[in-house]
Amino acid sequence: MEKIEFIKQINTKRKAVKNEWYYINTDFNNRHILIKGFGTWLQVFTIDGVDYSNGMDMSVREFNNHLSKSL
Repeated sequence: MEKIEFIKQINTKRKAVKNEWYYINTDFNNRHILIKGFGTWLQVFTIDGVDYSNGMDMSVREFNNHLSKSL
């Protein structure tokens, strides 16, 4: 799966549960991804145990850029 495709799946999950927490626990490109998010806030975002969490007030564009750079 391509990175763009994976980011689209994350956004689909985020949009499906507006104003609720969402969780993603999966492998992507041989790396373990763990996400606990609320909207664009990635309270927990780890890749192979390394923390890539972000702030609460990111725009969708900043959110997508953060995902893209981190992955």
